[in-house]
Amino acid sequence: MQDVALIWIAWELTQSSAAMAAMTLASRVPLWLFGLVGGICADGGSPRRIVLAANLIAAVAALAVPLLHSLSLMNVVLLGCAAFTIGIARAFEAPALYALIKALVEDSRSQALNGITDTSKRTARLVGPMLASAVKAVAPVMWCYAAVGAGFLLMAAAVTRFRLREIEDRPKRSSIVSDIRAAVRVVQSRQILLFIILMDVLFSLTYGACYWVFVPRLVIDILGGGTQGYAFVASAFAVGGLTGGFAGTAFRVGNKLWLAAGGLIVAGLTFGLIALLPNVSAVAAGAALIGASLSVQSISLQSVLHERCPTEHLGKLYSSWRFGNEIAGSLGVFAAGLIVDNWGVSGPMLAVAVYSQLVVLYCLLSALKAPLPATQAAP
Repeated sequence: MQDVALIWIAWELTQSSAAMAAMTLASRVPLWLFGLVGGICADGGSPRRIVLAANLIAAVAALAVPLLHSLSLMNVVLLGCAAFTIGIARAFEAPALYALIKALVEDSRSQALNGITDTSKRTARLVGPMLASAVKAVAPVMWCYAAVGAGFLLMAAAVTRFRLREIEDRPKRSSIVSDIRAAVRVVQSRQILLFIILMDVLFSLTYGACYWVFVPRLVIDILGGGTQGYAFVASAFAVGGLTGGFAGTAFRVGNKLWLAAGGLIVAGLTFGLIALLPNVSAVAAGAALIGASLSVQSISLQSVLHERCPTEHLGKLYSSWRFGNEIAGSLGVFAAGLIVDNWGVSGPMLAVAVYSQLVVLYCLLSALKAPLPATQAAP
């Protein structure tokens, strides 16, 4: 809801596409700048307090938007400041919330909780724009941020009610540099973590290129579906993601590494198949399968990391993983944008699909062969 409202408000204030792009950038840059710092803080401090503080700060920034609007003081610079502040809060909240999961449930139940959180996020992405449209229909668009602020306050209230189980004491950190070195040593000793993250990051190149460039061009232009056709495909992807989220939550699978790799393999193959499909309805069916596969993969991957990574390094590992995904996805979008105008869609999509299979299989085999500490069970 926040992302949609941000674009609407930027356009209402400026009537400028450049301003809309700048506001989107203002909300995303903090995740790149402060993600690793947020992970370090999550590992070295209290994740509950970080989540609480982050949501309170984000709530203040969000509620300031309708307040300044009511005082006739809102402008695009202040809107950018609010978006940047919320972005910083999210950069600290995300790794802390991920680290908090390990204190909420045993490792054997982490898949269910990861499934619930993943499905909740996907539901919010599907319902949020609808809620924003409903608010916009009865009130100035600025008031969408009042609903966003209320959501942050609800999250802050909820985190105070979490019942955390006792886990092992976290080692004292002498400095940020020493903490990062310790995390690097952990990854070196548990190379399975490296290959699991590398598998997902390298696949993000495929996802960025196909989902954000190739599929829209295919549906809107080549198949003649227009923007309505693309909206139908995007909705099918979201519904597939929810279905996969419910399945990943309900059914416990012992070998989560294989399930995570399988989800990426199915998604990559389906992207290649979509390049050959004859109509928008068939593409929508493929998009639903991709959404379901990636949802199951995300839940399984997060559960594997919870089981394999020591508690005191979860935040940094999560931040590094998400940062790698962001960069790889952006590179995929950029490269696809350059390619599609010169070589079309079908050939490049098939090539990217083959690439995805090769990198996933390589990383899976490397993870299975990677030496594990004596205390770790085989994947």
